[in-house]
Amino acid sequence: ATTERQQLEAWLARGAALDPAGGSPAGCCILAVARLEAGEPAAALDYCKQGLRAAVRFRASVGVTLSGLDRQLRLVYCDALAQLGRSADAISTLSAMLPSLAARSRLVDLALEAQNLPMALEHCQAANEQAPAVAWPVARRGWVALLQGSAEEARRLLEESLSLAGGESDPVARYHLGRAYWELGGKLKADRACALTQLMTAAGKAGPHQAKAFAWVGHWYKERAMTLDPCEEAAGKALGRMLIEEGSTPLAVALFKGALERSQRMHWASAQLGFCHGRSGAHQAAIIAFQ
Repeated sequence: ATTERQQLEAWLARGAALDPAGGSPAGCCILAVARLEAGEPAAALDYCKQGLRAAVRFRASVGVTLSGLDRQLRLVYCDALAQLGRSADAISTLSAMLPSLAARSRLVDLALEAQNLPMALEHCQAANEQAPAVAWPVARRGWVALLQGSAEEARRLLEESLSLAGGESDPVARYHLGRAYWELGGKLKADRACALTQLMTAAGKAGPHQAKAFAWVGHWYKERAMTLDPCEEAAGKALGRMLIEEGSTPLAVALFKGALERSQRMHWASAQLGFCHGRSGAHQAAIIAFQ
C-alpha cells in the first residue's frame, strides 16, 4: 500500500511539473497533504498555492466553482502555515473562511496550542450554536474546562460529546475524559471501568494523542502498584516524575504527601517532595522535607 501511494504521488508530481497550467486542483491537494504528512510543510504550502491557482483557472474557463476542493486546499494551506510557525497568518486565513466548521476546528486547535483558552472557548461555543448535534465543539469545551480547573464541568461536557458521537467517538475526547476522571478522583479514578478504560481506548487509536494516552495508562498502573504496596519506591518515583513532566506537579506533591502519611519511613517520598517544593520556590518547605 505504501509503494502504491508513493507511485501515485510520483505520477501526480510529474504531472504537475509537466503541465504548463500547474496540474489539477485535486492532484495538488493530494500532494500537499502527502508532503504535510511527510513533515515537509514548505513543499505542502507550494502545492496548495499551485492548486488554488489551478482552481481559479478552472473557474474562469469552465464557469464552475470547486468550493469543496478550494476549501480543503485552504485548510491544508493553513495547516502548513501553522507547522512553519506562521500561526498568525493561519488564523487570518481561517478567520476569512468562517463560518466554516472545519475552519473553526482549526482555530480552536491553534488557540489551544497557544494556550489562548478564551479564544478556544469562543470558537467552540460559536460552533456549538451553529451545529448543536456535532460532537467536537462540546468535546473541546470539555477540555478547555479541564484546563481551567473545572473537572466536573469537563466530565459533563465530554460525556455529552461521546453521547452525541455515538459509535464514532473521538479518541481524543476519550483521552480527555480519562484525564477528567483522574482529576475527580475516588471511584472514577480507581475503578478500571472509568479512567483506565477511557485512557486505554484512546491509546488504542493512532494519532497525536496516543503517546500521552499510553503515558497516563502507565500513571494508572504505577499508582495501582503504590496502592497495593505503599513502599514501592520505583513505582512512586516513576509516577511522580511522569506527573511532573506532564505539568501536573500538584498531583505529584499529593502523591508524595500521601505516601508519607502512610509511612514516615519512605525517605524517597520526602526527597521527591523536597525537590518539588524547591522547583516551585518554596525553599523553607523544601528544607523541612529534606530533613
